[in-house]
Amino acid sequence: MPCEQGMIDDWMLAKYNIGFTDVSRVPNSDSSALNYQHMRLQSVDFYKRINNHAKRVKGYPKRIGFVGKRQYKLLFTPPLKSVDLGLQNKIPDSFPKGVEIWVLSSTSGRAVMSWSKRLESWAELSNSMHNAFDTSNIE
Repeated sequence: MPCEQGMIDDWMLAKYNIGFTDVSRVPNSDSSALNYQHMRLQSVDFYKRINNHAKRVKGYPKRIGFVGKRQYKLLFTPPLKSVDLGLQNKIPDSFPKGVEIWVLSSTSGRAVMSWSKRLESWAELSNSMHNAFDTSNIE
């Protein structure tokens, strides 16, 4: 398996049709530093990337996952006050219809929760992906 992050991203896309992007392309390891105005500006480019990708591959992604709650909450006007982890039923206005949106627990060690609780939303997303395929096609 490739060892550099970009190579892993390319490998995941080629092998499993799983792609990666960020809402905000400004390097930052502290999500609490992201404010509403910043996210409104960054979301314009984020939506363009989703739409350009959809044109390239002739279809929108089936699922989009947000790692951490903050970026997802800030895509709404006004921003959501709270959000649960897992599959969401609220879709931001600019999102393509029919895309499942998942909010996943942060992978940061700063997030205060047990590992079993942290993994629940990730396991639910994984199960939804496995259920989308004929199990004979999964390695």
